Amino acid sequence: MLFPLGAWFLVLVGIGIATYGMTQLKMTWDCRFDDDLDEERVHREARWLLMVGRLGIGARSIILVLMGLTLVWAGIEQRPSNADGYRESMMTILAQPFGSWLLAAVGGGLFLFGVFELAHVKYARIR
Repeated sequence: MLFPLGAWFLVLVGIGIATYGMTQLKMTWDCRFDDDLDEERVHREARWLLMVGRLGIGARSIILVLMGLTLVWAGIEQRPSNADGYRESMMTILAQPFGSWLLAAVGGGLFLFGVFELAHVKYARIR
Protein backbone atom coordinates (compact mmCIF):
# COMPACT_ATOMS: atom_id res chain seq x y z
CA MET A 1 0.00 0.00 0.00
CA LEU A 2 3.05 2.24 0.25
CA PHE A 3 3.52 2.33 -3.52
CA PRO A 4 1.61 4.82 -5.65
CA LEU A 5 -1.73 3.30 -6.61
CA GLY A 6 -0.93 0.21 -4.47
CA ALA A 7 -4.52 -0.09 -3.28
CA TRP A 8 -5.81 0.03 -6.84
CA PHE A 9 -3.32 -2.63 -7.85
CA LEU A 10 -4.65 -4.88 -5.07
CA VAL A 11 -8.21 -4.24 -6.25
CA LEU A 12 -7.26 -5.13 -9.84
CA VAL A 13 -5.52 -8.34 -8.74
CA GLY A 14 -8.58 -9.28 -6.69
CA ILE A 15 -10.88 -8.61 -9.64
CA GLY A 16 -8.65 -10.78 -11.81
CA ILE A 17 -8.71 -13.69 -9.35
CA ALA A 18 -12.48 -13.41 -8.83
CA THR A 19 -13.02 -13.25 -12.60
CA TYR A 20 -10.91 -16.38 -13.08
CA GLY A 21 -12.98 -18.10 -10.39
CA MET A 22 -16.21 -17.10 -12.15
CA THR A 23 -14.81 -18.38 -15.45
CA GLN A 24 -14.05 -21.70 -13.77
CA LEU A 25 -17.59 -21.76 -12.35
CA LYS A 26 -19.01 -21.21 -15.84
CA MET A 27 -16.80 -24.03 -17.15
CA THR A 28 -18.25 -26.25 -14.44
CA TRP A 29 -21.81 -25.30 -15.32
CA ASP A 30 -21.23 -25.89 -19.06
CA CYS A 31 -19.38 -29.19 -18.37
CA ARG A 32 -16.43 -27.88 -20.39
CA PHE A 33 -12.87 -28.83 -19.52
CA ASP A 34 -9.37 -27.96 -20.63
CA ASP A 35 -8.58 -28.21 -24.33
CA ASP A 36 -6.00 -30.91 -23.72
CA LEU A 37 -8.48 -33.35 -22.13
CA ASP A 38 -9.44 -36.13 -24.58
CA GLU A 39 -13.16 -36.06 -23.80
CA GLU A 40 -14.04 -38.76 -26.35
CA ARG A 41 -11.71 -41.19 -24.61
CA VAL A 42 -13.04 -40.15 -21.20
CA HIS A 43 -16.63 -40.80 -22.38
CA ARG A 44 -15.59 -44.30 -23.48
CA GLU A 45 -13.44 -45.30 -20.53
CA ALA A 46 -14.24 -43.18 -17.48
CA ARG A 47 -17.51 -41.24 -17.52
CA TRP A 48 -17.22 -40.79 -13.73
CA LEU A 49 -14.26 -38.48 -14.33
CA LEU A 50 -16.48 -35.79 -15.84
CA MET A 51 -18.64 -35.54 -12.70
CA VAL A 52 -15.58 -35.64 -10.44
CA GLY A 53 -14.05 -32.85 -12.53
CA ARG A 54 -17.18 -30.72 -12.37
CA LEU A 55 -17.45 -31.03 -8.60
CA GLY A 56 -13.74 -30.41 -8.07
CA ILE A 57 -13.47 -27.40 -10.35
CA GLY A 58 -16.67 -25.99 -8.85
CA ALA A 59 -15.25 -26.21 -5.32
CA ARG A 60 -11.99 -24.58 -6.39
CA SER A 61 -13.87 -21.79 -8.15
CA ILE A 62 -15.78 -20.95 -4.96
CA ILE A 63 -12.50 -20.53 -3.07
CA LEU A 64 -11.01 -18.41 -5.88
CA VAL A 65 -14.02 -16.09 -5.96
CA LEU A 66 -13.86 -15.64 -2.17
CA MET A 67 -10.12 -14.92 -2.34
CA GLY A 68 -10.62 -12.37 -5.11
CA LEU A 69 -13.42 -10.60 -3.30
CA THR A 70 -11.43 -10.33 -0.09
CA LEU A 71 -8.49 -8.86 -2.03
CA VAL A 72 -10.83 -6.30 -3.59
CA TRP A 73 -12.22 -5.45 -0.16
CA ALA A 74 -8.71 -5.12 1.32
CA GLY A 75 -7.75 -2.76 -1.50
CA ILE A 76 -10.86 -0.63 -1.06
CA GLU A 77 -10.28 -0.34 2.69
CA GLN A 78 -6.51 0.11 2.10
CA ARG A 79 -5.78 -2.56 4.70
CA PRO A 80 -3.48 -5.24 3.28
CA SER A 81 -3.87 -7.32 6.44
CA ASN A 82 -7.45 -8.07 5.29
CA ALA A 83 -6.15 -9.81 2.14
CA ASP A 84 -6.99 -13.49 2.47
CA GLY A 85 -5.70 -16.71 0.98
CA TYR A 86 -7.05 -20.26 0.85
CA ARG A 87 -7.01 -20.73 4.62
CA GLU A 88 -8.86 -17.52 5.39
CA SER A 89 -11.38 -18.18 2.62
CA MET A 90 -12.16 -21.52 4.20
CA MET A 91 -12.46 -19.87 7.61
CA THR A 92 -14.99 -17.46 6.05
CA ILE A 93 -17.02 -20.45 4.90
CA LEU A 94 -16.76 -22.01 8.37
CA ALA A 95 -18.14 -18.83 9.97
CA GLN A 96 -21.39 -19.09 7.99
CA PRO A 97 -24.56 -20.81 9.22
CA PHE A 98 -24.06 -24.55 8.65
CA GLY A 99 -20.42 -23.63 8.08
CA SER A 100 -19.01 -26.99 9.08
CA TRP A 101 -21.21 -28.71 6.49
CA LEU A 102 -20.31 -26.15 3.83
CA LEU A 103 -16.62 -26.48 4.64
CA ALA A 104 -16.86 -30.27 4.47
CA ALA A 105 -18.52 -29.98 1.05
CA VAL A 106 -15.85 -27.59 -0.26
CA GLY A 107 -13.08 -29.72 1.23
CA GLY A 108 -14.54 -32.82 -0.40
CA GLY A 109 -14.76 -30.91 -3.67
CA LEU A 110 -11.10 -29.90 -3.41
CA PHE A 111 -10.22 -33.55 -2.80
CA LEU A 112 -12.18 -34.46 -5.94
CA PHE A 113 -10.28 -31.76 -7.82
CA GLY A 114 -7.06 -33.51 -6.84
CA VAL A 115 -8.44 -36.84 -8.06
CA PHE A 116 -9.50 -35.19 -11.31
CA GLU A 117 -6.05 -33.69 -11.85
CA LEU A 118 -4.38 -37.06 -11.23
CA ALA A 119 -6.72 -38.77 -13.71
CA HIS A 120 -6.31 -35.85 -16.12
CA VAL A 121 -2.72 -36.96 -16.66
CA LYS A 122 -3.92 -40.27 -18.10
CA TYR A 123 -6.51 -38.71 -20.40
CA ALA A 124 -4.57 -35.69 -21.65
CA ARG A 125 -3.98 -35.28 -25.38
CA ILE A 126 -0.34 -35.22 -26.25
CA ARG A 127 0.45 -32.89 -29.12
